[in-house]
Amino acid sequence: MLDDDFPEIVLESDKPVFAHDDLHPGNVLAMETETGIAISGLIDFGNARASCAVMDLAKTIFICEHEQPGSGSAILEGYGPLDHPVPDRALAFYTLLHRVIMWWWLRYIGVLNSPHAESDVMTALRETAEANPL
Repeated sequence: MLDDDFPEIVLESDKPVFAHDDLHPGNVLAMETETGIAISGLIDFGNARASCAVMDLAKTIFICEHEQPGSGSAILEGYGPLDHPVPDRALAFYTLLHRVIMWWWLRYIGVLNSPHAESDVMTALRETAEANPL
């Protein structure tokens, strides 16, 4: 996945977009309207930066799937077509990247005591790696 797909995934990613980089239900404000519920705002722009749209979407799905398993398909459906030459591989690549970063963060802050500590992040990381062999 990394060697073969890197040029096609990373180098072919479209121009940078404004990426929230922490978009999940806890950072979305909503309000009731006459016709239902509408998004009224977003909060927590501490991680915001210029990034690849697919990378930002992968992180959103990564976070939301952790909080609400199965939510990724609804997010993808609502997002619409992905503007990337290999969207499925790009999502898998960036999801793997986000899982590695989360594992590192949990190790750094002491939530995982050792590199071999079992966690849902490690389980998901293994599943992603097995589903997308090198």
